[in-house]
Amino acid sequence: MKNVTASRSVTALLVGTTLFVSCLYLLTPIRDNDFFWHLKTGEWIYQHLRLPSEDLFSYTTPVPLGAAQHFTLTAFWISQLIYAALYRHFGMSGIVGLRFVVFAALLYFMVKRRRGDNVLYSCLLLVFAISLLSAFPLERPHAFSFLFFAALLFLLERRTSGPGSRLFPDAVLLPALMLVWANSHGGFLLGQVIITLFIVMEGLKFLHPSLRPMNFEAYKSLLIVGVLGIVFSLMNPNTYHGFEMLRLNSFTLYVNKEYKSTLEAFRYFSNYAVFLWWSIMLLTFIGLTANRKNTDITQIALFSGLGYFSFTHVRYVPFFLIAALPVICESFSKGRPASLARTIAVPAALLIALVFARDEVANLKNLRSGHWIDEERFPVRAADFIAAHNLTGNMFNHFDWGGYLLWRLAPERKVFVDGRCLNEEVDWQAYAISLAYAGKGRAFPEWKRFLRQYDIRYVVIPPMFSSGRIFPLANELMKSADWTLVLSDFNSLVFVRNGADNAEIIRNYSLPKMILYR
Repeated sequence: MKNVTASRSVTALLVGTTLFVSCLYLLTPIRDNDFFWHLKTGEWIYQHLRLPSEDLFSYTTPVPLGAAQHFTLTAFWISQLIYAALYRHFGMSGIVGLRFVVFAALLYFMVKRRRGDNVLYSCLLLVFAISLLSAFPLERPHAFSFLFFAALLFLLERRTSGPGSRLFPDAVLLPALMLVWANSHGGFLLGQVIITLFIVMEGLKFLHPSLRPMNFEAYKSLLIVGVLGIVFSLMNPNTYHGFEMLRLNSFTLYVNKEYKSTLEAFRYFSNYAVFLWWSIMLLTFIGLTANRKNTDITQIALFSGLGYFSFTHVRYVPFFLIAALPVICESFSKGRPASLARTIAVPAALLIALVFARDEVANLKNLRSGHWIDEERFPVRAADFIAAHNLTGNMFNHFDWGGYLLWRLAPERKVFVDGRCLNEEVDWQAYAISLAYAGKGRAFPEWKRFLRQYDIRYVVIPPMFSSGRIFPLANELMKSADWTLVLSDFNSLVFVRNGADNAEIIRNYSLPKMILYR
């Protein structure tokens, strides 16, 4: 009786810690660069009651659109409409509230999929919450993919492990899930792969009784439900063309952290959550190996694929974590290792919470202030200045600010580049401009040629990168006689090109230049 009471007390402590730590992370100001173009697109769809057929927010996107550009503009419309509706009625507080709703629903499915010891699973859930929330912002559409992936696993595992073969309600729930997912985020492609994997691997089990095949009638219902799910997932603006998004352009692969390996995530970005991810991967491998006699081929295929892709691409890490937790808990909840696992896991999980979440306590102040946009990260004052003083003509902007600036300024003013990466050539040109790339053996620098080619009239850039390194273009414009500094904020600079169209702005707001380095 004492052991039961103690277990319940420890579980309550872990659950309470998980909820508190999760709240701290979920109260983080909005810092994601891409969220704003999703919000802006949702607002446009809401106003016009149709999906965009062309890029409305940048002036450098090619026409007509290719399949990849069309996918980017149309593949997220349900999530974008949700953002627009919440922002329209509740402001940014509505977006923060959505984080709580999505994560609560994700935890619900994680709890429903629990297998094994309660205390051990509570420890794993605490580590899972930190691993996910410390690295993946939930104001982006990929949060819906995390949720829908967990729901899909729940439905598939229920069909493969349960004794019954009834089609309903899964014949309705799973197709409906895939339909909504396919119109909310491109991660539905992974859902299609997982459904196919379950169908194929469960079918292969009929080759030999030692593989422990499911009841044949139950398999037929799994097949029907799975095929319906895939068919309904094709009911989206891009049908089967979504797979073309798997061929990412070189610029996206170069700059996007989500496409880096976990090793690169630590080496170049000092992301210490990597150690939590690796630990969960290791525990999964140990658990599957230790229980290899009871591990079925569906699990082997699932974790082999997810393990490989999550190690080589950070964006797949959440899916591995979601799939792995019940397996780890079940593997370490049996026999003599169970007591040792609990003894180690409880203090380890609490220590991890203390180390990773201690700096997040400051987020509680956001509840009082109600300021949910990280103004240190985005050019808030620069956008105010551009709108107030009606700067016209083509803009050049820092890549990381494209989403925020188009949300604030488009469609009256369009950006040069943003996180949608709709034009690979322009993305690389923007990179060259930002680095003030001169080119080999060129008398006229490349960056100046690009600014003239696009007839750039004003420039919005930071004085330095987030790493603290001087922004090269900022220094070159400080030295140039062709450009005038009209706004200097702690995190942003606005330069205008000397000319008659900017004469009044220059006369009223010109600032002395400061050479950042020679």
